[in-house]
Amino acid sequence: MRKMLTKFLFFVNRYTASPPVSLSVYRYSYFLKPLYAAVSAIQCGGPDNLPRRKTNDNSPIPVRYKNCSQTRTGLLLLPMFLLAIISCGKPEITEAPSFVILSICNLPGYSQGIDVSGDFAYVANGQGGLQIIDVADPESTSIVGEQPTPRSAQGVAVREGFAYVVLTSELGLYVIDVTEPSACSLVGQDPGYTEYNICAPPDTFYVYIAAHDFFIIENCSIPNLPFWEQRIPTPGNVHGIFVAHSLAYLACEQMGLYIYYAARPDSAVPLLGSIDTPSNARNVYVEGDYAYVADGRAGLIIIDVSDTEAPSITGQYDTPGYANDVFVVNDFAYIADGDAGVQVVDVTDPAQPLFYASIETSYANDVYVKDDLLYIADRDMGLIIATEEVE
Repeated sequence: MRKMLTKFLFFVNRYTASPPVSLSVYRYSYFLKPLYAAVSAIQCGGPDNLPRRKTNDNSPIPVRYKNCSQTRTGLLLLPMFLLAIISCGKPEITEAPSFVILSICNLPGYSQGIDVSGDFAYVANGQGGLQIIDVADPESTSIVGEQPTPRSAQGVAVREGFAYVVLTSELGLYVIDVTEPSACSLVGQDPGYTEYNICAPPDTFYVYIAAHDFFIIENCSIPNLPFWEQRIPTPGNVHGIFVAHSLAYLACEQMGLYIYYAARPDSAVPLLGSIDTPSNARNVYVEGDYAYVADGRAGLIIIDVSDTEAPSITGQYDTPGYANDVFVVNDFAYIADGDAGVQVVDVTDPAQPLFYASIETSYANDVYVKDDLLYIADRDMGLIIATEEVE
């Protein structure tokens, strides 16, 4: 509004006064000069009736106007000027969208990862192992099952009655039968690696694991006897993974994003392309032609992966916290942003992501979105369910 007002005043000055001899002609206030010029235009008389200014030697010099018809312009613009002054103090205020927290379910450990299937949320709860929460009523949640683990549970993926949980301290993969959530049980394990995240896409018996120095493809065709089919060394610390359309996207922290062709896990899994990111690539979500990377201190990095052999950065949104995870749906990116809670970013235009809203939590590690509900794995608060407030 201020910029528009400045342009308006310049327009008034242009048509009410002759070009100034020096900048001293602008010594009148921008708020007073056009008004003064408009009032003076009523006189439309000779030089003796014109407003005067003084030179350096203190002698009066008339401030001349081009002619009577032009001076009337100042009078005609006077109401517009006054309206601008009034409206300038009353800018239009648009409230940002807000989210409301429906429930908080406190958990025994530090929540690291989450998956949602049916009426249940499955949380990798650090030293609290696997926690299963009934979320049928998002406003009234409760723990219905748990599976202790000897070390910190970091990530979880659920598929066809089994929860696949990855652990630190080289304890690898746990396969847990969750057919009956209140009576879940450990049925298989494959130790040997420190693992951070896992993806279990449908229509296959493989699971894909981000395992520190390795990208592991695990064969779980026999749940009680899982074994790795591929163990591929990676250049960076693999912390996050996303699998879609025979492609595996790896968030390799300090080394950025790596893309592998994984259509044939029982044979070669070639590297297709990679791209470095500004900070630490912690996790990744792929939607359409874009990979959305939670890049630590750099926030959200949007990468065009339409050409998997030559990915390129399209856009970036610097979040206030530490981007740990991201989930994308309906042109919105939901970012688990550490101590800044969850940041919601409009990615309708991937080249210009825009802030939409935020949700305050203690320390958000992971986020999952389903049916307009946000399921947040918060390190200190446990499981949080939130939704956008509708007026």
